[in-house]
Amino acid sequence: MYRILCDSYVLYDPRLPDLFLTDPVLKQRKNEPGELTFTIPKEHPFYGSVEKLKSRVRVYLDNNLIWLGRVIEDELDLYESRRITAEGALAFLLDSVVRPFEFDGSPGGLFAQVLAAHNAQVNENQRFLLGEASVGGTIHRSSEDHLSAWQFVSSRLLEELGGYLVVRFDEDENPVLDY
Repeated sequence: MYRILCDSYVLYDPRLPDLFLTDPVLKQRKNEPGELTFTIPKEHPFYGSVEKLKSRVRVYLDNNLIWLGRVIEDELDLYESRRITAEGALAFLLDSVVRPFEFDGSPGGLFAQVLAAHNAQVNENQRFLLGEASVGGTIHRSSEDHLSAWQFVSSRLLEELGGYLVVRFDEDENPVLDY
């Protein structure tokens, strides 16, 4: 059974008839933030609780958190229902910058350095815990560019070295990022 929460409000729970959404769709792809879209009817008890760029949306399967994101679009339709789009937690990496640097070491070490730089620049609710980094080898990387952490990870790690980013959650529902 799936449930959708926004901040501390339950938006969708199939066991509760008042807490319903129209057309909820969760799209997930490898090495992408993913996207959740849904429509909140005007009659929903928490119709006004979703705030663009502020609200955090969580999707549960049974009692396990499987997806976390933030609201990026909120549009009204003809019936004043709200069409909501949320992007997945990997998009938080767009909110920080990797400054110029030189690095010698393992891909996991570089990943840890980029994640630490990201966490130092963003709010607490946009931080990731460092998970496992299992891509091996020794690398030399340098950069004179100011790239977002997402641009850096996708171009300098994923495209050049391969591997996958996996967002999982610890027992306190903090996002953990594995590479």
